[in-house]
Amino acid sequence: MAGRKELAVREEDNSKVPTIYMALDLGRRRWTVGIVLPGDRHARLFQIVAGDREALSVLIQRQRQAISHPGVRVVSCYEAGRDGFWLHRWLRDQGIENRVLDPASLEAPRRRRRVKTDRVDTLGLLRVLLRLERGETEMTRVVWVPAPAIEDARRLTRERERLVTERTAHRNRIQGLLAAQGVTTIKIGTRDWLDRLVVARTGDGRTLGVALLAEIRREAERLMLVEHQIKELEAAQRAALKADNALVAKACKLKRLKGVGEIFASGLIHEAFWRDFENRRQVGGGFGLTPWPWDSGDMHGDQPISKIGNLASGPPLSRRSAAERSVP
Repeated sequence: MAGRKELAVREEDNSKVPTIYMALDLGRRRWTVGIVLPGDRHARLFQIVAGDREALSVLIQRQRQAISHPGVRVVSCYEAGRDGFWLHRWLRDQGIENRVLDPASLEAPRRRRRVKTDRVDTLGLLRVLLRLERGETEMTRVVWVPAPAIEDARRLTRERERLVTERTAHRNRIQGLLAAQGVTTIKIGTRDWLDRLVVARTGDGRTLGVALLAEIRREAERLMLVEHQIKELEAAQRAALKADNALVAKACKLKRLKGVGEIFASGLIHEAFWRDFENRRQVGGGFGLTPWPWDSGDMHGDQPISKIGNLASGPPLSRRSAAERSVP
């Protein structure tokens, strides 16, 4: 399905090489593709099945053939989300300059009710792409896309982080069940804490109920499974750290700091130091330490510091080429 829709921002391409602008709104079942050809005042909208690379390739090739120029340039963008970075890598293999945008940095109307459709979202991404191409790099953030090897290596760190959170949830659940009966003397994780539940007494002198004991034991089985998986991941992290000389060198430098061990050093290497920082502002932005001033009228101050994302997006792009900064 194709149509011609009006685009609020008119594209003005002063470069010698004709450029095709493309924005993709990625849904679970279908993708909406918005395209602006050189000289067009309107955007062309198309819909394809989600994940259909062949259909997308045919669509791009057809648009390229519509421009009678051998070196036509194609620039695209889409929001970072559930589809990850495989599409970014595939587009670059097709000779397309792609940018993965941070959804939290995109401008949105502040009205309580606003129109949200695939068409509106696609046209909005096209406007953002056109502004980026004109050099307005302060209005959004481009995600730093890691190499496939780096993305795979940091899965150990992220899986362990999720399991540690799950372990805490299981412990809190068991402690909450016991505290509701007035049992606060049993420390979860000791050698015989499950056996002590049989002789434990509630706050009013009763033994624990049969159903309650069964629930706690099932919760304890899930807790032990999570603890076992955490130990396996930590062993895998240590093995991966020793197998790579470059990582060992970085880890040794980090371990010189007090309180930094092998596991924490491995997490820092894969989450923070997998890319190069050009200045202090990028370091602060990556770790969520960049101040956010609130300076309006007679109000002067800074908003609370927070960590946005997981070092996926850096601070606003510099005045260099946005295409140059969109890849690691």
